[in-house]
Amino acid sequence: MGLNGSGVGGDYWILLIFVFLMISVVFLGWRGIRVPFRFVLVIWFLLLTVESGSWFFSAESVHFKGDTLGFDVPFGKIIFPFDLLFLILSIVWIIRDSRNNFRFTLPSMKKINRILLILFFCLFPFQLLLFRILDYSVIFDEIGVFLTIFQWILLNLSFYPWKSSKKNKITL
Repeated sequence: MGLNGSGVGGDYWILLIFVFLMISVVFLGWRGIRVPFRFVLVIWFLLLTVESGSWFFSAESVHFKGDTLGFDVPFGKIIFPFDLLFLILSIVWIIRDSRNNFRFTLPSMKKINRILLILFFCLFPFQLLLFRILDYSVIFDEIGVFLTIFQWILLNLSFYPWKSSKKNKITL
């Protein structure tokens, strides 16, 4: 059940599909683009549920093994109920949200959104340096992993609909 391949070949292409789908879910969700968000969210949780369901009903044990940070977590039997729960909750939310007649206006990208997105992309050269050039030391791999986690947090924050700091005056 592992991914294998070399270079940009093999099973690693599936990771690109998952990353694209996850970035779409994050972007569409934070920016409030409802119709495609609903569709992509259900596809995301369906894929996760099918994959974790195959682990759940499989005879072999599935582990999340992080060699760089030195941990090994068995979760083959644990993750499927959570994926199923979140699939059901997302479908319930979509049904409730589609019944709501709330008119949503698309939030504009503020300066902070652009700065965070630029920072997100500026971290790629550092990751290349840590994972490819300085690959001979475990400490550089660990820094690269934490940098990647920080980068995903930045991506979420860069799509968040930040409010303007200016106070709107209401006149009657």
